[in-house]
Amino acid sequence: MHEGEYIVFRVRHHISGLLGYLALSSLLISFWAAILATLPGSRRGIPLVVMISIFIVITIFPAIKFIKWLNIRLTLTNRRLIYTSGFLRKHTTEILLGSISNVGVYQSVFQRMIRSGFLVVETGSDKERTHEFGNMPLPDTLKEMIVAEASRLREELPERAVDAIAREVSRSMKSEQPTREITVIPPERPPIYTEIVDQIERLDSLRKSGAITLEEFERAKTALLKRMEESKND
Repeated sequence: MHEGEYIVFRVRHHISGLLGYLALSSLLISFWAAILATLPGSRRGIPLVVMISIFIVITIFPAIKFIKWLNIRLTLTNRRLIYTSGFLRKHTTEILLGSISNVGVYQSVFQRMIRSGFLVVETGSDKERTHEFGNMPLPDTLKEMIVAEASRLREELPERAVDAIAREVSRSMKSEQPTREITVIPPERPPIYTEIVDQIERLDSLRKSGAITLEEFERAKTALLKRMEESKND
């Protein structure tokens, strides 16, 4: 997690994804136990070894599926949507909330009954690129929360962006040696520059953390420079 980032929700796949494997495993184990109980010869020697091997086979596959299910999570923070999977090799997909252009939900009749479905997230940077997250619990609720966080971030972005860039401008002004004569800032004007300096650090952190894009950063920088120029003429 980046500084200032917090989790809005974290969910696993819907439990229905395991039910088929658990049902099949239970059926096979019941059949295995019936053979072991009705055929005395299967409880000693080579037949017993075979029965033990069969038991391992019919239980290990659902166990692996269960472990995989435990390691698949969809996490929404106030800045990113993160999908992680895998327990031996971990795979992570991250989507910046500012790049999300649309969120869709797709459900079959059965999925509506058990309240699961697909979440389809489209990114604004590439409208043809979609990210599908299948078998999600309460997909409509998850969609509403994702859209709400993305909308909140967009509403805050212009102010936050303009706020943070001023620090970078100020640092540049302090670090660069002047190559030409510059206008001295009157004593009554420093507060606006101090305010801008405080704002830039916040935006610079947003840019480095990925909460805003370079294009948004440049837009806010232009707005800040304009504000600084206007303050000189006041």
